[in-house]
Amino acid sequence: MERIAVPRAPGGADIGGHGGVREVEEGWLRKTTNQTEADFYRAQRQAPGPLAPVIPASRDPQAAGPNEIEMQKLPGRMLDIKIGQRTASQHELQRQQGMSSLGAWWKKQKMKVADWATGSSERGYRVVGGTGVQGSRHQRGSDSDAHIHNLIASSPNPVGAQQQMLAQLTQIRGAVAASTAAPIASSVLFGAGEHGVQAKLIDFAHTMDQRPGETAKDARIRAKYRARFLTGIDSLHRQVAGQNHGGGGH
Repeated sequence: MERIAVPRAPGGADIGGHGGVREVEEGWLRKTTNQTEADFYRAQRQAPGPLAPVIPASRDPQAAGPNEIEMQKLPGRMLDIKIGQRTASQHELQRQQGMSSLGAWWKKQKMKVADWATGSSERGYRVVGGTGVQGSRHQRGSDSDAHIHNLIASSPNPVGAQQQMLAQLTQIRGAVAASTAAPIASSVLFGAGEHGVQAKLIDFAHTMDQRPGETAKDARIRAKYRARFLTGIDSLHRQVAGQNHGGGGH
């Protein structure tokens, strides 16, 4: 039987571009996800690795299902940017999500079209949601650079916000490079508040990592998607650095 990835929780709000997420108390969000992501967060809590400083603090909810997690919420205006030239792997969908060959192939083709239509294939990232971000998936992705500009420009100190974003993108890139993970369809989530901009790497429902029994094909595909993630975050860094907000960022 095929497992459904990241279902929408009943009554869940769209927070940072994601359905199935709701605020359960001040500063904490509950997300209905899949086993891959739930296991990822539990593993990071039990044995923190290079990614631990750049992902949200998390905890297991009380009286919740096995694939629910709670994460700390970023303050302020949010912008969710999905990283990578490709946001689905047929191999990962079969290997980790238990999909059939045909089902995984079909989802990969649909996501390939979405990656092309939204600009991910060309630029290596796309905006998928955030505060005030509206329109279809195609519109949100096509207007990615305008949304990034608006987040910086709306900050009390645009130059400072720009520099904070660049520093945190550098930190996230370094953490991924130091790890063995391939974050497929993961996002950088920015939160811009009165005290500046914070960023966290989120969405690990399709992350591949080293594990016992990894085959040569597993390792090859993991390396391919790691490279695509790093290419995408480098592209996003250049875009943020190229913004003109009064002399900062170059």
